[in-house]
Amino acid sequence: MLGVLNGRRFELLMEMLAAAEPLTTTEIADRLPPRSRGSLHRDLASLEAVGLVRGDPAGAMRQQGRRVTYEAVSAVVVDTFESLAHQVQDVT
Repeated sequence: MLGVLNGRRFELLMEMLAAAEPLTTTEIADRLPPRSRGSLHRDLASLEAVGLVRGDPAGAMRQQGRRVTYEAVSAVVVDTFESLAHQVQDVT
């Protein structure tokens, strides 16, 4: 799951957690350093694929021209990073 995270996606995920409300891609783009719209969509799709982000409507239900909002799935994010912290502690 963490294999999809890079610096850009981590920053995106943290911004979405801080927002504490669903955001459109335009709202997300306004909160982050400039990046291409295609890059933002790829980053959101990668985070959504592993369950760290949820889109509404879900990917399979999306239609062109329909408003889509995204939000971080806080419980999954917390569980993922707690698990990572335990794994690091186990090997140190």
